[in-house]
Amino acid sequence: MVAPRLYFLRHGQTDWNRLGLLQGRLDVPLNGRGRAQLQSLTPLLKQLPIERVYCSSLLRARQSCQALGLTQTTSYNPCWGELSLAQQQAQLSPGLKALLAHNWQRLWAGLGRGGLLVSHGSLFEAWCLVLGQTPIGLDNGALLSMAIDGRYQFIHPGFSF
Repeated sequence: MVAPRLYFLRHGQTDWNRLGLLQGRLDVPLNGRGRAQLQSLTPLLKQLPIERVYCSSLLRARQSCQALGLTQTTSYNPCWGELSLAQQQAQLSPGLKALLAHNWQRLWAGLGRGGLLVSHGSLFEAWCLVLGQTPIGLDNGALLSMAIDGRYQFIHPGFSF
């Protein structure tokens, strides 16, 4: 039996991303380039064994799912969302680490053969820290394959500015 995989996709570009501004939990929409980035990934995503789609409830992630044509099969949840700016700027507290670990396990519990999570770079980086992996920044549209222990590999590196 093949181990399940989580495919992690960072949302498409926003104007704030293009300008290098932190968005936190603000609902900033995708720009035209962000929608085009995601549409170019559609053929690649169709080749992956994705049974479930999870998504941050923030606008830029929801619009990313729309650009990929995934709105009918998507489960939206704020726990897959962006960390607050205060959380991003501080060390991860024990309480936040426990919450992140709980959400990670909860996601894996319902994954099936494979699932796609459309979310944000700060969530990926925080999960890496909690799971003992080296965090890296993700470009918009980056697509990774992740194992339950947090190891990851790039499927698509994303789109730099």
